[in-house]
Amino acid sequence: MLTEPAEIAGDTVPMREVLMFAVPRCEATDAVVLLQPTSPLRTADDVGECFRIWKLSGCDSVVSLRDAGEHRYERNGAVYITRPSLVRKGEIVGGWTQFYVMPPERSVDVDTAEDLAEARRFAGG
Repeated sequence: MLTEPAEIAGDTVPMREVLMFAVPRCEATDAVVLLQPTSPLRTADDVGECFRIWKLSGCDSVVSLRDAGEHRYERNGAVYITRPSLVRKGEIVGGWTQFYVMPPERSVDVDTAEDLAEARRFAGG
């Protein structure tokens, strides 16, 4: 079990700092998978599909997106898969990046009370 020092344990610490601390301390691995707790509606199928894209394409990173309308997409924060070498350089995403588009009802990123209300609405509760 890895215990992070207090300076990277706060709510406002960038995820990049946490990953840069953790990855060098882990055993050798091919991929770093980041599943942020602020994406409670993400499913195991979403994660599996991102990993399938990463594995089959040979890309450096996979990022989940949500449809923002009018042929636009934006990161939804649900799934990131990347190579440890990128994390060691301070990048969560980089190199050849592939994308996985998730539907709006699973793309809620809970940062505010309004986001939580939306997540509850989509979850049926």
